[in-house]
Amino acid sequence: MNEGRSFAFYALAAFFGLYVLFLYGPMIVIFILSFQGPTGGLTFPLVGVSLHWFYRLWEGNGIVDITGAFKRSLELGIVVMILTVVLSLSAGLAFRKRFLGANLLFYVAIASLIVPRSSRRSASRSSSACSTTSSRRTRRIGSPTA
Repeated sequence: MNEGRSFAFYALAAFFGLYVLFLYGPMIVIFILSFQGPTGGLTFPLVGVSLHWFYRLWEGNGIVDITGAFKRSLELGIVVMILTVVLSLSAGLAFRKRFLGANLLFYVAIASLIVPRSSRRSASRSSSACSTTSSRRTRRIGSPTA
């Protein structure tokens, strides 16, 4: 009973590997090229190996103030974390007992986690287009002249 994996498994594994390489490959290449010397750019072969570009980034002499951006991101992350904990704890405590509208509130919260915002917009557009099309069909089929 030597059951091996089917060809489809290996084909899908290869496809997934290529997908991951396509997704993360450019980022890995840029990371490697970031260790070039001051005269190097985004080209192979590497022209020296140094941390020159990292020094320039942290000095803040360029277009981006990386220290300020990092501090703002950290502050924003802390505020979002605190709000999430407070709202989640409040919602958890609220659902311990039954109240009017609990089911509706629960399903709205779950739907907001499941359905992405962009597909909600396109779904509402397509459903209105479908209802218009179906009403036209109904009029044609149900009309006495048909």
